[in-house]
Amino acid sequence: NTYNEKQLEAAIVEPKRALIEEGREAIKANIERNEGIPYETK
Repeated sequence: NTYNEKQLEAAIVEPKRALIEEGREAIKANIERNEGIPYETK
């Protein structure tokens, strides 16, 4: 087993966290663009 569990965990958790952050930023930008109305409700 070349990977120890901490490395494996970081390899999975870090990209996921980055994706979640990106998603939040995108949602925030959409809300601002639509004057506070999330684009799904339009």
